[in-house]
Amino acid sequence: MIEGKTKDGFEFKIDERILDDWRLVETIALAESDDASEQIAGLMDTAKFVLGDRYEDLKKHIAEKNDGFIPRTAMTNALIEIVNTARSLKNSSSSEG
Repeated sequence: MIEGKTKDGFEFKIDERILDDWRLVETIALAESDDASEQIAGLMDTAKFVLGDRYEDLKKHIAEKNDGFIPRTAMTNALIEIVNTARSLKNSSSSEG
């Protein structure tokens, strides 16, 4: 498991195998589509796949910091930060071994 915390304090725990799972590639590819609807679906699918049960916790965390609202950019930035942090932690732990 990879454990980390975003800059604004959201703690996460991710099974490191998710980072090498084809489904993550699929959801990210959808999020990078030219079609706005596919982008949104891809971001939501990526968040749900990466965070699992913690998806709702992240939404609540962001809403608490934004007067009850969940800005799209805040959710997107948090997801990118979580994936990048998890990748970085995975790479640093695999280079130590």
